[in-house]
Amino acid sequence: ARKSKTTNHPSVRGNATTANPTKKQRHESMNLENKCFQIKRGINSNPAPMDNLRLELNSKSFLLLPYHHLELVKFEASESQDTLTLSFINRTVQITGKHLCDLALALQDRAVEFIRVLPALDRYASVSGNETSVKTIEIEEKK
Repeated sequence: ARKSKTTNHPSVRGNATTANPTKKQRHESMNLENKCFQIKRGINSNPAPMDNLRLELNSKSFLLLPYHHLELVKFEASESQDTLTLSFINRTVQITGKHLCDLALALQDRAVEFIRVLPALDRYASVSGNETSVKTIEIEEKK
């Protein structure tokens, strides 16, 4: 008799928590000391939902965007870089970099306080690790 390929899936084995992790489980594995983004922590270090997302374009300017205007977050991974597309009511934000999946998951819970581009000197230091690094943030106004 052939074994079903689904017998090793967590939900089939009765371990549904692995298949559908809670907010806390998703964020517990994330690095808390990241130079590119920060997760707002509330009571008991649980992620706290934010009202606004701060995009730090450079050391002298930033943009605040309300989370309630966020319509879509699209994550795309490739060998050379990851891309996050954030669609707001009046603008689209495109973020490129490495290992952006954790950032995308934190955006799902409105837990990201800010996103900033990693300075050029730090970009080369974190290339070898699995740490999130943001290379560019581009904002396009919708007409």
